[in-house]
Amino acid sequence: MPTPITDGDDDALDISPRGIQRRLDKVNEILERANTRLDVIRASFAEPPTPDMPAMLTTLTAVQAQAAHAARVAEGLIALLTTRA
Repeated sequence: MPTPITDGDDDALDISPRGIQRRLDKVNEILERANTRLDVIRASFAEPPTPDMPAMLTTLTAVQAQAAHAARVAEGLIALLTTRA
């Protein structure tokens, strides 16, 4: 069984609706901060840096993959909740 990921508290152990809502709120906050950071990076690309483009492309590809995974999981959870409604 995989070890649950925690963010410094016992939220991972709380599977009540309130605990799940707190964890979803935390995920949303993390994604909002990530989007803000990406917006700042995008603004700096008016004059794209050239020194380490391969590393930047690799990292951006990883960011894209993580974001796509988060979107797929969210879509699956939405589908699960809407079929129960």
